[in-house]
Amino acid sequence: MEINESISIQEKWEQLINKHELRSDIWAILDLHKELNITKLTHYVKQGKTTVARHLKLMEEDGLLVSRTATKYVKGRIPPKIYQINPEFKQESVELGKITGKTRKNFSNSLNGR
Repeated sequence: MEINESISIQEKWEQLINKHELRSDIWAILDLHKELNITKLTHYVKQGKTTVARHLKLMEEDGLLVSRTATKYVKGRIPPKIYQINPEFKQESVELGKITGKTRKNFSNSLNGR
């Protein structure tokens, strides 16, 4: 019964991540940096804020990511949301055999042009 549960977790993860290539890039970056705001994420993935924001919102709705509002307040500015991989989902993926490592390798290869 554990095998079926593991397979379903991996299938769910792959299905959610494979909806768009940008999702796997975001996942790999957040896996490396732990948490980032949208401005830093757009810098790393070289996409516009609206595109990244849309994917972050959908990934959060799917349960892949969680967000929090930054605690530092600058008068006249809206505090940014900080995104990170959902710890519950990440724990399940680690138990599955480091499926995040596969994504990190794919992301590294794409940055190197392989």
